[in-house]
Amino acid sequence: MGYAHENGGRTSALDLDEALNCFRKLSLLAPGPLPFVLMARVCMKIGGPDKFRMALKYLDEAREKAACLYLLGRAHYLRVGPERDLVEAKKLYLRAAMAGRFSGFFGYSEVARELGQNGRALAMDGLRLSTGWLISLLIGVRAQESFLSL
Repeated sequence: MGYAHENGGRTSALDLDEALNCFRKLSLLAPGPLPFVLMARVCMKIGGPDKFRMALKYLDEAREKAACLYLLGRAHYLRVGPERDLVEAKKLYLRAAMAGRFSGFFGYSEVARELGQNGRALAMDGLRLSTGWLISLLIGVRAQESFLSL
């Protein structure tokens, strides 16, 4: 239900507050990192300083059990949140990329371009293209983990 309210659908309208409530219920029924990551994503979609603080709190809850999702979520927070820090976001994306997450490669490239570091972005794109097959072979479907599309 949370996904349906977050993205809207044929039978339900877009309702981010209700999506947040559904994911809160999920966190009580099935404690783990995923509901907290989902709540953080919804809070960032809602926006506003209070919701971004809540998103950070939820990301910290998921930190130990879902390290890569935490890195990607925290990097996204630093990229779009009220306390923008693109240099730190780039470092977090790099850590996620080194853990074999394609979203880390893409995020690093995008942030590097925003910072005007086109050479670094091109190097990261080249690294992703040259090692992508090996990452997919070794890590499998986990390499496709992404904070924005769970």
